[in-house]
Amino acid sequence: MAHKLTIREMLLKHHTIFEKSAVESIGSLFQKEFSIREPWQVTTRLEGKFHHIFSLGSGDEKFQSLIVIGINNSHLHAIMESDNKEELLDAFGEVCNIYSGILSDYTEITDYFGYLRQSVPQYTNEEVFFPKVWAINGKVFCEDNWLYFGCALRPASSID
Repeated sequence: MAHKLTIREMLLKHHTIFEKSAVESIGSLFQKEFSIREPWQVTTRLEGKFHHIFSLGSGDEKFQSLIVIGINNSHLHAIMESDNKEELLDAFGEVCNIYSGILSDYTEITDYFGYLRQSVPQYTNEEVFFPKVWAINGKVFCEDNWLYFGCALRPASSID
């Protein structure tokens, strides 16, 4: 019987899928050149210290995920002109949706995690403390400006 990868091993093995999906998702909406300059890391906690934080939860009976995009004011206007909260949530919430959808196009992801049902994107500002959970995260650059992408995944737990 073949060894089933752990979540950590899965994220390490397929890190490039998460990276290129982030570049594709943000680039498709903002029509600018984005790139990965630093390898993404598999960690045990998402980062949550940004001026603007956008998140999208997903799940089913086996797994739960959380996609997070963070950006600071010093980088925001290179990507988007507005700093209106509703416009930011619309735009970056849609990037979260696109990112989730692109990840679902990869059988390497869906064969392991399945198709997770999405919730509604959320917005918060300043600081969020995320729980310990396996995650992959890194920066996506637009010229000298960057934003943070993270995706955390864990088994769904039962309350029984």
